[in-house]
Amino acid sequence: MSYSATATLTDGNNANPTTVSTLNPDALDVGNRCVGSITLAAGQTRTVTWTNSQPGGDARTIGYWKNWSSCTGGNQWTKALARDEWNKTLDGNLPQDVGLLHLNGAPGPNTASPDCQKAVYVLGKSDINTGKTKAGDPAFSMAAQLLGAKLNRNAGVPAACNIDQLITDAQALLVQVHYNGTGTSDIGGKNADATLVAKANLFNSLLDKYNNNQCVNYVPGP
Repeated sequence: MSYSATATLTDGNNANPTTVSTLNPDALDVGNRCVGSITLAAGQTRTVTWTNSQPGGDARTIGYWKNWSSCTGGNQWTKALARDEWNKTLDGNLPQDVGLLHLNGAPGPNTASPDCQKAVYVLGKSDINTGKTKAGDPAFSMAAQLLGAKLNRNAGVPAACNIDQLITDAQALLVQVHYNGTGTSDIGGKNADATLVAKANLFNSLLDKYNNNQCVNYVPGP
């Protein structure tokens, strides 16, 4: 899916540079932006077309989802509700399943999810009971990016890079290694299955790229 916009620019001020920007520091979407400067001769006219192709700035990082929530203490939550953009918050895109862990949704629109803090811990690659970082466990690292991708898709980010199949396969892998958000997964120890560890690391990398608006097409393996 792509979106295009066209503008015709005419210089009438001694060929001073005309700067065109899509940057908006107050925008809720914190995806990629582009800035371009165009210099026109006096009286010269140019037509410029911008094309935004998915992912192209629509997906949001796991850091975004952690901050735009009811339980992180910042003003993002208040700002989102004031803009009637609850559906762009973490709470507004729950419930979600991550491996064996179920994260409950909010009881109604514009309200907080009872599992907001657990979701923030998942996004932070941490144990949901202790808050301790578990980034050394490949399942916890991949779970963070998987939740981010699920939130992005639920928020309306179009599919790209075969992301839906990747999400399905990553979810199945977390179930296989008994990830439930706490303790140690089956691939978190020294004697972990090297094949499963490699698969988790690959899924983690691809999901991370998707959440950062980089498209690497996923091809399921055997």
